[in-house]
Amino acid sequence: MNQISQNDINGAGNVAKPSPRVSVDSAARLAGVAEAEKQMRKGKIPESDRVVLAKNLGKMFNAACRRHKELSTRQIFLAAFGEVDGESQYKKRKTLVWMPGEEGRAPSLQTRAIKYLDLCDHLMRYLEFPQGLDDAGKRKRALLRLIEGSSYDQHGVRRERIDAEYRQELDNRIGTVVRRLREAVDIDWMRLFVNDHPLYSRGLTGEFVPRNHAEGLQIMEATMEVGGGIQNCLAPTARIASVFTRPKVDRYMYVEIPFSGDEEDSGNLPEELAKFFGAESAEIEDLVPKVLEQEGWQECSNDAPPSNLWFRSVVDMEVRYDLDSASWKPLLLWRRLLQAGLNPVDEKGRALDFFSQPCRGAEGRFLGFDEDSYLYAVLEARSSGACRWLLFVMDDFYMDYIEYTVELFNASLDTGFCPPSAGYETIMFQRLDDCCNNDVSYELEDSFESWRADTDTGFVKAPPGSLARAIIGNLAYAGPDQRLDTLLIKDAKHKYGILKDYADKGEREYREAISRFQASDARPE
Repeated sequence: MNQISQNDINGAGNVAKPSPRVSVDSAARLAGVAEAEKQMRKGKIPESDRVVLAKNLGKMFNAACRRHKELSTRQIFLAAFGEVDGESQYKKRKTLVWMPGEEGRAPSLQTRAIKYLDLCDHLMRYLEFPQGLDDAGKRKRALLRLIEGSSYDQHGVRRERIDAEYRQELDNRIGTVVRRLREAVDIDWMRLFVNDHPLYSRGLTGEFVPRNHAEGLQIMEATMEVGGGIQNCLAPTARIASVFTRPKVDRYMYVEIPFSGDEEDSGNLPEELAKFFGAESAEIEDLVPKVLEQEGWQECSNDAPPSNLWFRSVVDMEVRYDLDSASWKPLLLWRRLLQAGLNPVDEKGRALDFFSQPCRGAEGRFLGFDEDSYLYAVLEARSSGACRWLLFVMDDFYMDYIEYTVELFNASLDTGFCPPSAGYETIMFQRLDDCCNNDVSYELEDSFESWRADTDTGFVKAPPGSLARAIIGNLAYAGPDQRLDTLLIKDAKHKYGILKDYADKGEREYREAISRFQASDARPE
């Protein structure tokens, strides 16, 4: 039996209880370290997590150098990466390591996990750990220090349970939306009709303007099934957000074109440019080479005038029929806009529509291309007697962004707003700010943003900053006219009416034709 000293006896002659100790049960977190490392190595690390990793590495550097006075930051880099790569990495240290109290540029931090992990593995030999740990145990704790405070720190039983609850909540609410949609509109008839009578549409993405045959580039397939084209026009659609990607402008030039009369007339810009530059005609093959050969073109830099131009793509929710499961399923589609793509942003950050076809009164024009160079113009200013245009050239911009925007988003697709990468969690639950950087931004539609003013607590059972939160918050707090189910039903009813009119017209034409056949007395000779 252990001896009890006099100091352990209180005034009443009773044995004093030991003082409570602060303890942290890290077993569950340590158990999740391997999974966390696996997730980190999958692809790009979200920006918010990169900041956490850089600061944690700074703390580890600081601790190592305190314990080993002979160490320097440069020595650690050289030892971790070798002489050549180590020197290079040391010169750009702030892309990996932020020392305590130091701040860097978050977008400049390295996006892949490999360098962070290599530094962590090398620092392990200089750090202090509980006694009796083998190398594997030390490495687990070193990794835990690296990821502490990041989203990777939460992988494990507790995180999985919370994620499962989020997904279940979303499935339940969206299931109600789909049920209400089917009760309000006969979307089954719509699907069967277009399967039997193939239709196409001309218009913006998500709009239905029926055509019975495909003609031109701006034609979309009218389908309501999962296997259909991304630029769908008939499936019930609600716009959730716009995504803005900064294009890489090659060169630019300002041109002031005079106009005659009381009002400026910039309705036929190609003809005005042809006259101004002396081109033989306003046709692409004559105009574009003439413009591109002019003096005055300037190379584009980060602070050049075209730097405020953005390519706009959209995130839409559609309800489509899945043949594999024989059920209607909601899908998030991230896609480009047909007929509306490039969007300048003014000094207040407001997006301006930029149409790819010459259009009177539009703020911007697509003029044409010469081999791989695409020529655009933006109306910068109107003054007395002249219009000031900003001309700029990009390399095959239109095709470059199709692959980034034509993606179906559901629970099984792992990607983000940036070029697709297997490292992202499904976009529905990803923190949107982590998908963005200086070259990519997003803007929620008012219906999925303004509901925040209608709640005192802002509580939503979904990850913060995610599309899931915007959608469930909309269903919980938005007004009836702004709710997702209302928006989908409204769009479906509108398209149902157009399709029904088209079907009725076709039925009448067919009956009239059959009546003429029945009434004819033509006989074979």
